[in-house]
Amino acid sequence: MGLRSHCAASLPYDAEGVILQGESSVDRGVKSRWRTVTLLMLVAACGLAVRRHVYRVQAARYEKPLPFTQESAVQFYLVRRTMENGLPALDRNIGYPEGVNVRETFSIGAEYLYSLLSRLLPEGMDLHEKLRWIETVWFCSGIVVVGLITLALIGRNLMGVAVASTFYAVCPAAVVRSSGIELSRENIAFPLIALHLLVVVLLCAGKSGAKRTWIGSAAAAGIAGSALVLWDMTQFYLTVLALWWVLRLLAGGSPERKLAVLLTTHWAVIGSVCLANRYLAAHGVISSPAMLILAGGVAYAWLPQAESQRFAKISRIVGALVLVLAVWSLWGAKYTASYGHFAELLVAKMRFLNSKPADPAVLTFNQRIMWTPALNSATWALTFRLFPGMLLVTLAAALILPRTQAQKIPWLFFYSISLAAYCLFVRFHAYVAIFGSVLAGLLWRSAASRAKWIRRGLYGLVLAGVVADGYQSIARADLWGRPGISYPEMASLCGWLREHGRHQSVAA
Repeated sequence: MGLRSHCAASLPYDAEGVILQGESSVDRGVKSRWRTVTLLMLVAACGLAVRRHVYRVQAARYEKPLPFTQESAVQFYLVRRTMENGLPALDRNIGYPEGVNVRETFSIGAEYLYSLLSRLLPEGMDLHEKLRWIETVWFCSGIVVVGLITLALIGRNLMGVAVASTFYAVCPAAVVRSSGIELSRENIAFPLIALHLLVVVLLCAGKSGAKRTWIGSAAAAGIAGSALVLWDMTQFYLTVLALWWVLRLLAGGSPERKLAVLLTTHWAVIGSVCLANRYLAAHGVISSPAMLILAGGVAYAWLPQAESQRFAKISRIVGALVLVLAVWSLWGAKYTASYGHFAELLVAKMRFLNSKPADPAVLTFNQRIMWTPALNSATWALTFRLFPGMLLVTLAAALILPRTQAQKIPWLFFYSISLAAYCLFVRFHAYVAIFGSVLAGLLWRSAASRAKWIRRGLYGLVLAGVVADGYQSIARADLWGRPGISYPEMASLCGWLREHGRHQSVAA
């Protein structure tokens, strides 16, 4: 492989300035970048069109505009309060009569983004529609970032980039909660999660000096911290990523200094965010699994090894455990009180083999109230509904991608853990979608080096997967409404309350 093809395949952005010579080469590079940008913008526009189609199909089933429900309605209320006269410290309209401390009860952050962007839209536009458009467009910006992640991994292979971004644009698992039917904090966080992945990929792929590594790592940590503020379940992503870094650190073979910088900046920056943000501080997120793994990794990375070869790593492991225990002793009780019910539900799912028992008496109170649709266990029927094409494509990627291709290892790790989490808690399907989309792009790039009949078979499989996912999202848009909600009955109840219960407390 020549120098140009090797550099373009590994580091398309950095290498280009080194290897391209002459005006014609520069022009070709500029044209290639414009083609890539145009392609990704078109795919993002298609993703937006798919989501608006789903919303219109759902809205057409009812005479009135769809209202927001449950936690989505609470977020709409908070956005409106933010736009009117700011969020109060204590809101007595929620949790009457004591009220709730807004910034310690809700992940406040998206409300300010909605408030800012809604002012850019026409004044006569209904606020519900403004927020729906903002949420959906913002989420679709992540489609572009997924394409850029794939580009950074495989080089200027436009079809591979198109496959990854298109999967993320049309996969039902990525569409179902981002159509604007409801507001969801995760939809604002996911583009930042994708952006964080992009920065980390670029940092890990290229050779950079110490200063650039520290600055890039700190910037990545800031992006991850912002996503955590917007949606506290970003913890799952950070846990998986931190675990991968620590495993690579323990295994060796990777640039230990770069891993140490990534671990340190993320622990310091995100830890500071956890202490400064009132919601994260009140819930003890600094002692979450993600932060504890990062803390252990930092201690292990920077502590000196023992002189004895036999016990070379013992002192570092002991130091890491001491730091982890110290952090847990300070904030662990808060975290357990806030998130311990998730562990309780996980224990129940393990005990009953991920199948909800018919007798609710065998479950504790927390297990009963938590085992609800968003946290239900996955079924085969639901899995093939959400991933009709992606599931087979990612299975092929796991089996066919070369064992020597180091690029595939972390993505298979991320995808596998996300898939396992989805099987236990359906809510994590969005993580499966983002990691599976990148795997599909890697598979397309790898197919180019295969024998002709294998290459054609893999191309056909990937394209069929994209078509299957797109068909499921578009032709079966009637499937993607809010489950368990009867809008006519809810409208009737709200009308009755407006007539008979105005200015009175309501138990909900």
